[in-house]
This record gives sequence, C-alpha cells and structure tokens, in this order.
Amino acid sequence: MASSENEMPPSDRTGDAGRKDERELPCDVRAAFRRPRSVSEVAEWDLNAKWFGVSPLVLMENAGAAVAQVVRERRPKARRIAVFAGSGGNGGDGLVAARHLSAWAEVDVYLCASPDRLRPEDVRVNWELVWNSPFVRTHVCPRAEDAREIARRLDAEEAYDVVVDALLGAGSRGEPREPVRTAIEVIREQRRRGAFVVSVDLPSGYPEARRVEADLAVTFAWDKDAYEKDPFPRVVVPIGYPLDVAFRAGPADVRALVAQPWTRKGERGSVFVLGGSARYPGAPLLAARAAHLLADLVTVSVFAEAPNFPVPHELIPLRLPGKRFTRDHLPALEEALRRAHAVVVGPGLGRHPETICALRRLWPLLAERGIPVVVDADALLAWSRPRSPGEASPKAHLRPFPAVLTPHAGEFRRLAALLGLPPQEDIAQGEGAFSAPPLVAEACTVIELARRARAVVLRKGPVDVVAASDRWAYNTTGDPGMTTAGTGDVLAGLVGGFLARGAAQGLLSTPGKDGEGLAFRAAKAAAFVNGLAGEIAAGERGGPWYTADDVLRSLPVALRRAAEFA
Repeated sequence: MASSENEMPPSDRTGDAGRKDERELPCDVRAAFRRPRSVSEVAEWDLNAKWFGVSPLVLMENAGAAVAQVVRERRPKARRIAVFAGSGGNGGDGLVAARHLSAWAEVDVYLCASPDRLRPEDVRVNWELVWNSPFVRTHVCPRAEDAREIARRLDAEEAYDVVVDALLGAGSRGEPREPVRTAIEVIREQRRRGAFVVSVDLPSGYPEARRVEADLAVTFAWDKDAYEKDPFPRVVVPIGYPLDVAFRAGPADVRALVAQPWTRKGERGSVFVLGGSARYPGAPLLAARAAHLLADLVTVSVFAEAPNFPVPHELIPLRLPGKRFTRDHLPALEEALRRAHAVVVGPGLGRHPETICALRRLWPLLAERGIPVVVDADALLAWSRPRSPGEASPKAHLRPFPAVLTPHAGEFRRLAALLGLPPQEDIAQGEGAFSAPPLVAEACTVIELARRARAVVLRKGPVDVVAASDRWAYNTTGDPGMTTAGTGDVLAGLVGGFLARGAAQGLLSTPGKDGEGLAFRAAKAAAFVNGLAGEIAAGERGGPWYTADDVLRSLPVALRRAAEFA
C-alpha cells in the first residue's frame, strides 16, 4: 500500500502482484508495510480512515476520476461510452467516472439497482449528481425484465466504444443475481462487437465463470494477491489512500470483537483478575470493573489481610488468605481458571520475591489450559525465565499463549533488560537501513521484545505501540491526564475483556484465526477505547483533572461511539 505522494505511476499488472518496496526497512516493520489480507480488512481500514477524517466520498471521487483518466488514456478517440453501475461502492466509483467522462464523450449510465437501495450514502450522493446532470443519460433497470429490455435495445444499436463495468466489487460472493446477471451478458456482447471493456477494481462476477470479460481492470491503491489465482489484465492507480491506516488502531478493531448485539448469558466470556496486595488493594477492582463492561462474568482476587475495599455486587470475589499472592494460593485458583476465557494478572500484585516466584509457577498452569492472559504491572518481572532453581517448576519453560504484556515506558525498559534486548538504536538501524522515523524505530524495538517474550506487547505511552512477532500498530487516542494512577489497570481489564469475548466467540480455534491475531486485535481495541474514554473524561472535567474512576465512567460512552460508528 502506498500514499498518494509515494506511489509509482500506474503500471499494468497481468498476473504480477507487483514488486515490493526494495528499500531495506529497519527491523521487521517491512512485514507490516503490507496490503490488506482480505476484503473485510479493507472495510475495516475504510472505517478507521473515516474516523480519522479521510472522507469516503473523497476516496470515491479519486477512484472514479482515476478510472476516467485511464479510459481517456487508453481510448482517447472514444465518443460513446456506457457505464453499468451496481448498488454498492463499486457502482459509486462508476458513477463518478461517468461524470468525468461526460466532459469529452457521450455517456449513458445504466443503474442496475433501485435508487433507494444504494449503499453507502456516498453512492446515493453520486447518483443524484449524475441523475441531475444534463450531460449524462441515465437509465434505471432494477429488475431482470428491465435489463433484458436494455439488452434488446442495445442489440439493435451500434456498439459502444467503451463500456465501464462497475456492477460488483471485491466483496460480492457467489453467482451474480438479476439484474446484474443480464447486465454482465450485455457487457460481454458489447465486447464481442468491439467495445473496449474497463472494469472497476475487478471484473464483475470474478472469480465465477459467469463474469465480465474485461480488457482492463482499474485496481485502487494496491494490487490484490487474491487476483493471482486467476489473473486478468489490470492497472493499479493511487487514490490518496492514507498509508498509516494499516497501522492505526480504530473503531473497526472494537466492532470486530463486540459486533454481537444479541447473545445469551455467558456468550461474552468470563475473566479472572488476579491482583492486589496489602499496598495496592484497589488496582484489581479497577481492572475487574473495566473487564465487566465487555465480559459476562468477572472474578477478582481479594486478600484477607489487605485493606478492605467493598467489592461491587456484580463482581465475584475470590477470597485468599494472607496479604499477597504466593505459590500456596495456586490450588485455590483452580475453579476460577476452569471457567475463565481470559486472565488478567498483575494489577496491584507487587514485586515481593514470593509473588514473582508464584507467578512463574502460574504461567505453565495457564499454558496447559490454553487460557489467554494479560500481564500487567509488576507481574511483568515474572515473564522472563526463572533465574534460580528455587523459582523453577518442572514446566518452567511453558508460557501462556496468547498473551498480552502491557508495560509503560519504565516497565518496558526493565522487561527488555530481563530478556536481553539490545538498545533501540541497534535494532532500528541495521546495516543498509534507511533512517527510520521515531515511531517506526520504536516499533522495531517493541516488535523485537514481542518476539523474545513470545507475546503481544502493548507499550503504553503518549502514543501506544502494539506489536506481535510479525505486525505492529499504534494508537493516538488519549489525554495527558491519563498518567494518573489506575488508568493502566483499567486498560489491562479492557484487554482481558476483549480477549474473553474473542475466545468465547471461538476466535482461538476458528480456522485461519490464530491466537496471536486475537491478542493483537484485543490490545489495539483496548488501547483505542481506553484513550477515547480519557478524552471524554477530560472533556467533561474541562482538562486533565480526572481520576481512573472518571475514565471508567466514560468507558460505556467510548465503547458505544466505537461500536456504532459507521
């Protein structure tokens, strides 16, 4: 993927997916400078781009104008042009192309849908522009008989010089249905009679046998790997698609994990929060309350000799003797672990040697059960290998998977030292590497830590960086006041809640859905929502004069804004 400033001029693709960037990028961020993996991911990128101010209407205008430019370059003497448009975004691109083409040719638009069924709204806007234009002839054929009547009429007329196919986009599935089915046959017949056929993005009906036979397809922003299975002639053109949308956390990450409005009790998952100590008794409650906004059931540890905080009625307390977590407590966790879809470990636990030793014995228990885990605060110190025989267990080499580590800058440095990570400069600037922007250089370090830790890492800061072994992202929501104590506990709880929802939906076992992918998504979604809640709290308080409780109270609004954004 490339931005409008950096893209190469349009170039033909006839089965060649295109050369990758030959520059030596630092670290492994080159793997993240990528094209989308699926049509659904393109839709997610579009949604996130819209959230951050990139208008879909502008992208549609750029796409349609690019199609018109390609047509004019390839057939400069064309005088009669037909545009067949469908009801979706692909059709909208075609309508824009028709408007631009009408400046130098006679243009007929055949809308193979009812105008009141055009989606999204940008398509309707462009239909109104074409419908009201005195320079474009419009024909509406929403039914099969309408399309057949058009076919009979066109058979009796001279063929068009150019036909633009904007019926179906990459998101369509299965055999085309009427009236598109008949429209495809009309386009095929026009081509047999000499028309030059240009498809928008890909030939309508692809990859089915009944599809448009295009002389050329105009594909936008990046070439698609899926087209290599059954290649066709195509040109890739820039439309101003923002480069950073591939890396930025946004509402699409939230929607992907919460888009189940109707569920039965228990289908949103269960979370166990292991935290608290005599010094920090409130931290696990903050994490548990945040997790409960996403999960149906949340259990939280409460130590008998720690200061007594009231446990909210909706949470299930797991009462443990003593004032801190030790390995003597491990058997008592059995029931909570048995029903947990995700575990949050660390808020308020402290770094007493007995606690660190117990945590290193806990990891194999979670690993054997396949329970996703969020590791926060001082529990991060226990993520490295045991350093003495007294700390080791028979299965000390096991680590939970998937796992999300949530260090702030200081914890990140300590964890990096424990895992033997070189300085950031050594990682970011390898031999032959170009000078990386600061955020990219930082991403290199976080990626390397994620590889060594065998976990997803969410490095908290003014800009959060999320990294797995082969991908990274960043989040810009948030407010300076979020340095206040407790907001990190809220974030850990959110990650746990998103992990539990994903695990309960079967995203850990669905073919093609890897655990690291779920952990990466959960970390992105949590960082985005947590920061958005901080922004809302700051707005209500008139500045950074708020607490973690205020962030918690803002979370439902933040979640709703993200989940309902379209």
